[in-house]
Amino acid sequence: MSVLGARARGFAIGCGVQLAALAWLVLVCALFAVGSPALPRDARPFVAVLALVTWLCTMLPAVAIGGVIVTLRRNARLDRAFAELGPGRALAPVARGWACLVNGREVNAWFSKGPQLEIYVSARPRTQAAIGPPNGLSTLLMGVTGRSSVPAPPGLVASGVDPRWLAAFFDAPGVSQALGDLLLRGEGIRNVQVLPDSVKFTCRGFDLGPLDAREASRLVDAVELLATAADSVPASASPVSPGGLASRLRTRRGGFGSFVAITLGLTAALVVFSALVAAAVVLLAR
Repeated sequence: MSVLGARARGFAIGCGVQLAALAWLVLVCALFAVGSPALPRDARPFVAVLALVTWLCTMLPAVAIGGVIVTLRRNARLDRAFAELGPGRALAPVARGWACLVNGREVNAWFSKGPQLEIYVSARPRTQAAIGPPNGLSTLLMGVTGRSSVPAPPGLVASGVDPRWLAAFFDAPGVSQALGDLLLRGEGIRNVQVLPDSVKFTCRGFDLGPLDAREASRLVDAVELLATAADSVPASASPVSPGGLASRLRTRRGGFGSFVAITLGLTAALVVFSALVAAAVVLLAR
């Protein structure tokens, strides 16, 4: 980070801390004033409302500044980790995406709140399957989809539309090792899905610390190996056509405009709520 950027960040942090301190100071002083016998009873509701408005007007910018600083630092770190996939695309302060071609295959990576990381590599397996470590989530997914379990590599469970295709997929060169590297190393809840038009790796609730350029490249290479293996397996006897929400989520996600609209809606709701609280305080004090 440049000297100018470091100074700007330091100034923003200082402003945020001062605004937060001012917000709580105003609120505490107002509470003492409302409870003081020296303050006329008729004036107490107005002091309380003024304190609430002042607190909101100072605390919200402080929180916003802190959130912006944390988000910018995290986004810069993620862009460095996924630099090989091209420049990051902002979907929202808590969501980001990257896309490129790796060995002629489309690669789409998505980061969102959780944190959650999703990596898609295009393929043409025309079937569906799910693979992951044995846990409550895996059991739940199998129950919801109504699919029976299929013998999987050690430490993993799997289910799929076509058990024979999935068994052949596991026997393909490098698949067992790639699945172990993706699903049995690192933190978080991990799973791999074979979709009709891609292979998808998902990791939820993991530590961002170890996610650097080397780790990101390792994950992408492992998913790309699985996609290549999926295309090498003979076609499924029960083909599944691509399309629907899963295909759209692979390449297209909501833009920053959606986030702005949601943020403005939430802000308006907060303002209305504050106004209702202030009106209730005034009416109850009469």
